[in-house]
Amino acid sequence: MPKAVPLPAGGEVEYTYEIVPTHFAEDRWVQMAEVLPRLRANVHHAVVYIRPPESPWLRHAPVGTPFTASTLTAPDDRRGARWTDSDILLVYAPGSSPDQWPANMAKFIPAGSDLVLQMHYTTNGHPGSDRASIGLVFSRHAPSQRVLTLQLANDHAPVPIPPHADNYRVQVHGPDRVTIQFDHGGRHGAIIARKYWESGKPCPIAVVNGEDPTLFVAGFEYLPAGISEYDFAGAIKDAPIEIFPGPITCLPIPAYAEIILEGHLLPVSEISLPEGPFGEFTGYFAADRRPCPVMEVAAIHHRDDPILLGSPPMKPPRFHFGLPLRAAGIWSNLEAAGITDIVGVWQHVSQLMTVVALRQRYDGHAKRAALIAAANTYMGRLVVVVDDDVDPSNLADVMWAVTTRCEPSEQTDIVRNAWSSALDPRIPPKAKERGVTSHSKLIIEAVKPFAWIDKFPKLSALSHEDARAIEEKWGEALKGS
Repeated sequence: MPKAVPLPAGGEVEYTYEIVPTHFAEDRWVQMAEVLPRLRANVHHAVVYIRPPESPWLRHAPVGTPFTASTLTAPDDRRGARWTDSDILLVYAPGSSPDQWPANMAKFIPAGSDLVLQMHYTTNGHPGSDRASIGLVFSRHAPSQRVLTLQLANDHAPVPIPPHADNYRVQVHGPDRVTIQFDHGGRHGAIIARKYWESGKPCPIAVVNGEDPTLFVAGFEYLPAGISEYDFAGAIKDAPIEIFPGPITCLPIPAYAEIILEGHLLPVSEISLPEGPFGEFTGYFAADRRPCPVMEVAAIHHRDDPILLGSPPMKPPRFHFGLPLRAAGIWSNLEAAGITDIVGVWQHVSQLMTVVALRQRYDGHAKRAALIAAANTYMGRLVVVVDDDVDPSNLADVMWAVTTRCEPSEQTDIVRNAWSSALDPRIPPKAKERGVTSHSKLIIEAVKPFAWIDKFPKLSALSHEDARAIEEKWGEALKGS
C-alpha cells in the first residue's frame, strides 16, 4: 500500500480501500499471491481485486491513498464501492496461507490494471496504523486454464460482521444433510437465519467440530448481538483465534479444528426433518422429536484421524465446565444496569439456580438486582439474592441465608412468562407443541430486611475476614495435625 491507514483505538472502522497501479506494460499471469498486513491484530479480512483498465469501478476514487465509500464524491462510486465484477486476486484472513495455483492454472492481470485493496479493520483499544504488502509470483508461461474468482453481490445482506458463533445441537440425517436445533427463537443464530429466509435466501452456515476449547467456552456465553465470540475466545486465550474464509460460505471459520461442515440452512417452510430426542444438561430427555431446519452440506473439511472433545450433557451437578462462566456475564449485566455493590455472582445446579451477593445500600436494592438477574438467567427457575457476608458459591451458606433471612410472605416474588427453552422438562408437552419456551422464575430475597438491618441479630459465626486471618496464622499447624 503506498500510504498507511491510521486506525483509532475504538469504535467501528468503515471498509477502507486503496488503489495501487501495477504499471504493467504487458499482460501478466500470477502463479502465487499473498497479502501481508503490518498490523494483523486489527485486520478482520482483506480482499485484493484486479481492476482492468476498461473497468468503470471506482474510476473517480483517489489513487495511492486510503479512502472509504463515505468520503467519495461521485454517487455511483459511493453506492458501488462494495460491489464489482472485477476478478478477485486473493482473500486474506488471520491465519490464511498464500494462494498458490497448480502449474497449468494462474490468475490473469491485464496490462495497465490496478490492484484494489479492500480492508476490513477492527479496533482493539490501541491506536495504530497499517500498511499492507502484496507479493506476487509470476508464471513463466501462459497456463492452459485461467482462475477467475467473482463476487456474489447481495445488496440486502442481513448479517452484520462479525457473524455469530454458538453451540447448537446438530443431528446427522444423511451424507449431506444435518439438522440444527434452536431451542428458542431468541437465539442469535435463529434470528440471523430468519433474516436470510425472510429475504428469500438460505442462511450460510458452518458447523465446527473439535475446535479450540476457548471457542467451546465462548459459544456458551450470551454475548450481545454483534459482539464476536472469536474476540471473546481470544480474550480468554490471550491470543487471537486464527481464522480463514470458508471456501463455500466465506464465513470466518477456525483455522485449527478437526471437522468442519459448510453449507446453507434452508427455511423450515421449504424442508424440515425430525430431530431428537437427546439427553440434555437438565438430566432429562426433555424434548421429543420435533421438526428442525435442515442444513445442506456442501463441503466437509477435516484432518486425518480427527480427535473430538467429548462433553456429554449429564444430570446436574455434572456440567461442561467446572466454573459457572455465565455468572460473570450476569454480573456484567447487573453493572451495566447500574446495580452497584455487587460482590459476587454464582450459579448452581448446572446454571439453573443463580445467586447474587451484594452489599445493601438502599431499600429495594436486592429486588432490583434480582429482577435484572432473572431477566438474564437462561432456563433457571431460582434467583436468590444474599448479603455480602454470604458466600454465593457455597450452597450450604446460601441455604442458611434463605432459611434464616427470608420471610416467604414478604421476600419472594414470581416472574411469569420468563426466558426458558424447549429443553425445559417442566413445560407441558401440549404447550411445547404450540411453541411455548417460557416459564416462571422464583425470586428469593435472602437478605436482612433493609428497614431494620442494623437491628438484625448479630452473627455467632466467624466472619470471612476472621476465618481467613485464622487460616493464615494457624493453617499450616492445623494441616500438620
